[in-house]
Amino acid sequence: MSGIFDIDEFIQIDKNKSMVCFQPTEYILRQGTFVSQVAYLKSGLVKVVLEGKNERDTIVKLVEGKQFVGLPIVGNPDVYPFSVVAIDKCEVCLIRIGTLLQIIKQNVAANQFLLKWFADDYLFMYNRMSTICTRNNHGKLATALLYLAGEHFSSRVLNALSRKELAELACISLESVNKILMQLKHDRIIEADKNGLTLLRPELIEKLSTVG
Repeated sequence: MSGIFDIDEFIQIDKNKSMVCFQPTEYILRQGTFVSQVAYLKSGLVKVVLEGKNERDTIVKLVEGKQFVGLPIVGNPDVYPFSVVAIDKCEVCLIRIGTLLQIIKQNVAANQFLLKWFADDYLFMYNRMSTICTRNNHGKLATALLYLAGEHFSSRVLNALSRKELAELACISLESVNKILMQLKHDRIIEADKNGLTLLRPELIEKLSTVG
């Protein structure tokens, strides 16, 4: 948050925040509950989830430490339109939304940060929609693997998700994930063992993501 808020604003935030540690699988924000706080992830890894019916959830994206999580709530909806769930141990700063909104109204740097955040997030969402709507299961899973292995995440993130979570991120069935991973392993494009996944031929996975 440095570079966005001045000293007085940090003091104001400090008076209206709480620091909480969350364990894996714990909810930080829950879909459908009343909006009261904005979450700033100090450390750890979380997933932003749209909870569907019959336990069919969609992982929208992952967020790693030192970022705000779920800023769309600044648009002032009544309830959280998504859930934020800890994947590993997380330290989170929960800020009263009224305090943050008051600061944003008076802070040009915060407004610029928010505009850029929304622009980047919308672009990410458009690309996600394109992947979901136009690619087959192989292309969807390849895109998910490249996302997890991307330079925006630390190396541990590729193996941070369970197979079920990988299916929820790729928007395909668990059975399809297991079948495609077996095919990729057989073709020596990936390595899959008790230590997790390794992308042996990322250039082929990228091609599969493009043409799939």
